[in-house]
Amino acid sequence: MSQPCPILVINLERSIDRLANMRLQLDRLGLTFDLVRAVKASANEAAGSRHNHFLGEYFTCLTPGEQACRESHLLALRAVANSHDRAVLVLEDDAEVSPAAVAALTDLCSMPGPLPDCTSLYGTRSRGSTVAQLRSGGSLMLSVSPPIGAVAILWTPSGARKFLDVADQHASRPIDVQRKHWWEGTLHAAWISPPPITESTAFGRQSTIGARSARGFGASLAKWSYRMRFLVSSHCHFLALHGVKRWWKAQERVP
Repeated sequence: MSQPCPILVINLERSIDRLANMRLQLDRLGLTFDLVRAVKASANEAAGSRHNHFLGEYFTCLTPGEQACRESHLLALRAVANSHDRAVLVLEDDAEVSPAAVAALTDLCSMPGPLPDCTSLYGTRSRGSTVAQLRSGGSLMLSVSPPIGAVAILWTPSGARKFLDVADQHASRPIDVQRKHWWEGTLHAAWISPPPITESTAFGRQSTIGARSARGFGASLAKWSYRMRFLVSSHCHFLALHGVKRWWKAQERVP
């Protein structure tokens, strides 16, 4: 099986079992990858200054794990931004990659014309508009908001540069949440349906990021405020960029 594009795998140095699992998967598929050493979480890390209030750009402080995850992905994106390849797949070390995923990647990378700035191969949305059909059977989709999660994203160098240009201005958001704010970097963010890459079951649902502990009325109000502002902004920017017809198509339920 030929390699459709370069691959970067983000891995914590202590997560030897995850790296071994990724290496086994990709070796079986005849794929090579470069390693991006993930940033270790620190309890003393700052999570940005514009968070955790009613009109903040996010509704709570980032956990140290979320901050480290964000910095790790930015390391990978800097490598993508400096590459001369058409696109680079950035994988987290808990991704499950199958032959179907390679076929979808091959179809995507061989499409004529410019690729989307970033394409999610993990996660899904309930509503979206079909942009193109892949020969392998999947669909390239466009939604008001791309799927959450950064397990598997195909980035173009120009898309990585767009994201990096605005990332430091929004340091209080997790990496996948910042990608959902695509209009801030004029990102063309798409996704594949059905998602060809899933999370590996080899490690259960154990996360290396950690959960938040914020609770109470104030935290709930800040979360509601953020979600309402995001909902309005995402729809308004989508309408302005794509027009009413594409926006209406993007409200259709995905089969």
